[in-house]
Amino acid sequence: MTTLKGVKLSQWGNSQGIRLPKSIIELLKLNTGDDLGLEVKNNQLIVTPLRKRKTVAERFAEYRGPIELDEVFSDDNLRDGEYI
Repeated sequence: MTTLKGVKLSQWGNSQGIRLPKSIIELLKLNTGDDLGLEVKNNQLIVTPLRKRKTVAERFAEYRGPIELDEVFSDDNLRDGEYI
């Protein structure tokens, strides 16, 4: 577990916030605009990255492995509500 001391709560407009050090951003592989979950447990603030689930199309687009085209898929025999 990585613990940081000396992080200050700062005023940002009508809100307050903390700045996350670069080392934490890199450790958690965060990017500007990422959604974060907040939880208070045992008087501690727990910040968790909320990872968006990728669609099948996004996963296929990122796939770099071999592609075997020896199988043919058809939706001719699908019933209502069934998906491949």
